[in-house]
Amino acid sequence: MSANALPRPTLDTAVIDRASSGLLIAGILGVFQFGVMPLYWVGLGALAISVVLALVSELLQRKVWQHLVLRLAVMGMVIGTLGMLQSWNIWLYANGFTLLGWSTLTFIVVSHVPVAE
Repeated sequence: MSANALPRPTLDTAVIDRASSGLLIAGILGVFQFGVMPLYWVGLGALAISVVLALVSELLQRKVWQHLVLRLAVMGMVIGTLGMLQSWNIWLYANGFTLLGWSTLTFIVVSHVPVAE
């Protein structure tokens, strides 16, 4: 390694938090505006990106990826079960099985990975 090697860039979580907050506000304003339908879809996209950025920030700050994946797997199991129990849409019924299966497999695999202290 040479003496003049550049340091690796790191992600600043404060910038990610500010971007997430800004997109959250823009998304809320876009979704709850009246009269312009394209702004509704832009607002929904901004809300989705805001949630993803908040999750990334949480992962970078606390390094709790395992707990996050386990929570998402449990949410997937609940949504998959609800999809299987409803009776009015065959697509939700069929994909409920798939979601439940993948979420259960993810939960089993991730829960057996040792956590570094």
